[in-house]
Amino acid sequence: MRKSRSPPVTVTDSVPASGGVMRPTKVRWRILAILIFISFVSYMLRGNLSIAAPTMIVDLQLTEIQWGWVMSAFPLGYALFQFPGGLFGDHVGPRKALTLIAVAWAVLIVITSLVPGPGAASVSLILGSLILVQFLVGVAHAPIFPVLAVSIQRWFPPGNWALPNGLSSGGLTMGLAATASLLPWLMSQVGWRTSFIILAPFGLTAASLWWWYARDNPGQHKATNDAEVALISSGRAEENSAPAKQPAWLRILKNRDALLVTLSYSCMNFVFYVVFT
Repeated sequence: MRKSRSPPVTVTDSVPASGGVMRPTKVRWRILAILIFISFVSYMLRGNLSIAAPTMIVDLQLTEIQWGWVMSAFPLGYALFQFPGGLFGDHVGPRKALTLIAVAWAVLIVITSLVPGPGAASVSLILGSLILVQFLVGVAHAPIFPVLAVSIQRWFPPGNWALPNGLSSGGLTMGLAATASLLPWLMSQVGWRTSFIILAPFGLTAASLWWWYARDNPGQHKATNDAEVALISSGRAEENSAPAKQPAWLRILKNRDALLVTLSYSCMNFVFYVVFT
């Protein structure tokens, strides 16, 4: 744990011995770069079944209706565990939470590649295995954006969260585009099972990078200076001055703007998940 700085400084009054104004370090932007990479990897490892579907249906001797059951397992796990996933991130902190779920992504894509074929198992066992694994994939990916939003909230000053959130959203679409380009070529070379195993190290790389560099709060990071911590902290005193009379989740459920944003996001994701996945 990094020792607290005393006395507190502002962005403009932190002056080095030379007499110049101390400029904030840029650790927050490196944190954001890793978050963008994690978003990229999340969508790279979650969209593989959609792309591999034609090959896997033939190889595993499943019908399109049965494949629809498999594909429905991911959004079910994802929807059910987003709220618990956010609570999990709050409980253990963004550093540990993102590390653990990124490792889970890698493990689960390897497990998917090990699903038995029709020569070794019945259709019921193959189908049940795929549905269970895809449900767990949804569970493992569910916390990514609640925890990512908390990371941005902690590492960027109030009023400056839109750009980091937008860039991280750009990372996820690039991840899906990369999978759509890379995976078909890989499958044509080595088959879908080996292709999934080749993609797994991306999850481990994201987990290792985040655990190595990230911290739950700017004050805990050895590379941040007082000016950057003060910049990130600016405006938070007003945010936290009045004690909340209700839990945050209840205040959100009663907030009309939050409900309208949720409705619009639901409409967007209906198109995204039904048409594009």
